[in-house]
Amino acid sequence: MSKKTDIKVGRVFKRLINADATVVVNVGGARSGKSYATAQLLIMRALNSSVSIAVTRKTMPALKMTSYRLIIELLKTYGLYKSAAHNKTENYYILNGSRFQFFSLDDAEKIKSSEFNYIWMEEATEFSYNDYLVLLTRLSAPAAQGKNQLFLTLNPTDANCWIARNLLSRAEVQVIESSYKDNPFLAQEYIKTLLSLKDYDANAYNVFALGKWGQ
Repeated sequence: MSKKTDIKVGRVFKRLINADATVVVNVGGARSGKSYATAQLLIMRALNSSVSIAVTRKTMPALKMTSYRLIIELLKTYGLYKSAAHNKTENYYILNGSRFQFFSLDDAEKIKSSEFNYIWMEEATEFSYNDYLVLLTRLSAPAAQGKNQLFLTLNPTDANCWIARNLLSRAEVQVIESSYKDNPFLAQEYIKTLLSLKDYDANAYNVFALGKWGQ
């Protein structure tokens, strides 16, 4: 990363960088820093060696508004962005020989011939269990840094979703839990907004403020 840029990382990043499981479920409340930390980690991995990275969300409009945009903005902030390396038609970015491929997963069949070192499922509750299984089988690129990994980021909106029921207790899965308290960069006004949820919606308060599983 650029030597002129002061890179700030939160508590979630410090946990994430030490996660060594094949599947890492990063579950937390609103603005806990989970997506930001995942984007930072993937940029770091891309700089360390030549790797293939997939960044996906269920639909492309949602992806472009969130993790796609976040990674590009971070690259610009860190002085790493070059317009010639960004193919906006095919939605990929080349960084230090590494490739970020951004795609939606409206049809899981279309990526069955692909292979990646790292995959990020943003807002993972939008995906189906079958989508997850297909993506898991795409961690087939030759490992460049230890092991290939699949990262899921999500708000804990439904304790009965497939992630809570099928993944959290598995040996190959590591869970990182977080809340707004893990993000030291949040404005106090936003924290007040989160805490105010307690006054009119207990479930929303548990999910988005405390990072606890909701119904």
